[in-house]
Amino acid sequence: MQIHIENCNNIDDGSIIISDNLLNIKYAINGTGKSTISKAIISCLQDKSTNSEELKKLKPFKHLNSIGYEPKVSGIDHLNMVKVFDEEYVNKYVFLPDELVQGSFDIFIRDEEYERGLKEINELTNDIQKAFIENKDIDELINDFNELSSSFGKPVKNGIHGASNLSKAFKGGNKVLNVPTEIEEYKDYIQSDNNFKWIKWIIDGRVYIDLTDNCPYCITNISKKKSKILKISEIYEPRVIEYLNKIVAVFTRLDKYFSSDTRSTVHSFIASVEGYTDDQAHFLLEVKDQIDRLNAKFIGSKNIGFSSFKDVDKVIDVLRNQRIEVSLFGHLNSEATKEKIEIINRSIDCLLEKASVLQGKIAIQKSHIEKIIQENQQEINAFLKNAGFDYHVSIMEDLKKQYSLKLIHKDIPDTVTDVKEHLSFGERNAFSIVLFMYDALKSNTDLVILDDPISSFDKNKKYAIIDMLFRREKCLRNKTVLMLTHDFEPIIDMVYHHRDRFEIPAASFLENNNGNLIEKVIGKEKIKNVHRNL
Repeated sequence: MQIHIENCNNIDDGSIIISDNLLNIKYAINGTGKSTISKAIISCLQDKSTNSEELKKLKPFKHLNSIGYEPKVSGIDHLNMVKVFDEEYVNKYVFLPDELVQGSFDIFIRDEEYERGLKEINELTNDIQKAFIENKDIDELINDFNELSSSFGKPVKNGIHGASNLSKAFKGGNKVLNVPTEIEEYKDYIQSDNNFKWIKWIIDGRVYIDLTDNCPYCITNISKKKSKILKISEIYEPRVIEYLNKIVAVFTRLDKYFSSDTRSTVHSFIASVEGYTDDQAHFLLEVKDQIDRLNAKFIGSKNIGFSSFKDVDKVIDVLRNQRIEVSLFGHLNSEATKEKIEIINRSIDCLLEKASVLQGKIAIQKSHIEKIIQENQQEINAFLKNAGFDYHVSIMEDLKKQYSLKLIHKDIPDTVTDVKEHLSFGERNAFSIVLFMYDALKSNTDLVILDDPISSFDKNKKYAIIDMLFRREKCLRNKTVLMLTHDFEPIIDMVYHHRDRFEIPAASFLENNNGNLIEKVIGKEKIKNVHRNL
């Protein structure tokens, strides 16, 4: 492909040739416009327009106030995706707090074989997902369970946390249902659907109530009612009433799921005049515990899939453990609860009938994951060893069953945290370029741009990086790659010294002659002449 660039930074006009499915090395001294080439291509592709706002930012300073010198890039219409290794990539995607590169799982594990295996497992477990799809009220029940449970706040040794929404709403009794006698004439407002908004309205007007004896809302005399109006703001807080409304609404929606005795006790709690007792708090915590356990069963069944089965030999045990025995949930032992539990249990039983097939699929999937993890770790660690680093990497699964790439030092048994703080500038760059390579391979990009990737390294590390990028089993060989560099050594190694080891790249020299970018091919003979002259 031929890419033509006009009016971009210090490039007034110029073209470069990029051969498809090959490494294209563009050697140039600093100040030629190497990074400008990269930025121009990316800027133009961002919104698929030659009138890109990002491209406009590359307009040369000397033409900022001139008309007719707009930046232009042509010859890239066929490109859909371009991956660029530069400082921005390193800052944005590499050395994150919990993994070495963003999307470790997608880069190192999720491949076509993994997706195919996952699909087969999901096809076996879809009866359970179908049960939830066909019974939307189970999802509503899960949401209500979550909302009620969260209203209890953080657990404490005794009772209910004083800062919880439930405590704030009910510690002084339900004053919405039990309106104090002295303000009973406002009952209709206090018990309205938007009562907390009305109370806030009353409180907001309180700052004006002492200006005159007239009502700040209707300009009628309220001298005899001021105490009552003020009493409202003393008794009620809008936020607390909002909590109360929501919690009462959840209890009401869950009413049919409570056993008859529990339902009666919950009603007494909601209607309490003076607030709940220690015994009521203990009772409510018992109810919460059963809600949390039953909810965990529902959520566990809904999410059953490959990640649910850590141990292949215990697939049947995991499924049996998901079955629910309603008699073990005394506070929730109602016909409505039994109905929902029966739906879940039936779907679990159907899957148990296919357990042996499911076990086989899971075993194959786990074997593939172990194999691909081992391969990727070995390749990266071989590079680190060749480059002389005292680190190695490991793809690990955390407690949430998420895989991520971790860094380990030979003298430390645990993973390295704050990676940026531990690695030198050169080590960070070396890691970054290798991690970028895997990212680029997974994305199957149309063009890979390497913006001066190895100039800061010594000769041994340069060779180790080039070897990793273009010679290993998983590498950028046969990909369309544009490497912009002011380092001549890769050209010497690949075009002259080690033609038997590397696929010979298309190498050229870029010269910027007063804004005119000129490209000159570098062949073996030219390198030989340079050596002879040296």
